[in-house]
Amino acid sequence: MARREPEPFEPELPPAPLLPLEMARREPEALRTSTPTEEILPHNPAEGHSRATASAACCFSPPAAATAGAAHALEQQLRPDDTGESCLPHERDALLAFKQGINFDYDDFLASWRRGQEEEEDCCRWRGVTCNNRTGHVAKLDLGGSFLDDQISPSLLSLEQLEYLDLSWTLFSGSIPSFLGGFKNLRYLNLSSNDFTGEVPHQLGNLSNLRQLDLGSQP
Repeated sequence: MARREPEPFEPELPPAPLLPLEMARREPEALRTSTPTEEILPHNPAEGHSRATASAACCFSPPAAATAGAAHALEQQLRPDDTGESCLPHERDALLAFKQGINFDYDDFLASWRRGQEEEEDCCRWRGVTCNNRTGHVAKLDLGGSFLDDQISPSLLSLEQLEYLDLSWTLFSGSIPSFLGGFKNLRYLNLSSNDFTGEVPHQLGNLSNLRQLDLGSQP
């Protein structure tokens, strides 16, 4: 009987370390941690475009917000401020000359426009007048609804930094004054609901900064 040779001894090796991917596959679901991942857009091009647009919109400030912020900044400059500059003497005189040319002030709208104590002569405090509180220049003249009756005095041309002029719902008559085209900084002009007649003067075309013009409800 042949002699049986013993089988060679092979030591048991430890299992090879798992690769990260394999460990993830074998890791129990309850122990796995997840991290946010970028959403994969669908294969439908139209749907994908819609989601991309919505995502961009949530992080984009609309232009209206920026416009509102700019408007607020401008309003801050034009807001009456006790610490701001007093009105300029030549502009005060121009407003008083305008008042002198008014025959009828049915509602005493211009009652505060007068000479007197220093505070009373500060035209930035007068009704309907708003100054730039940095420079003291009259920037806004709002006489809308004042029912003033007569002609518009060209003395207003001395308000060189005027940006806003509202003469609506007054009783001015005749032709629209051509000198209104001389306000180079004017952005808003409202002459609606008056008794103006005739053609619109071509000089208004010189208002290069004008953004709004209202000439409605004339005879």
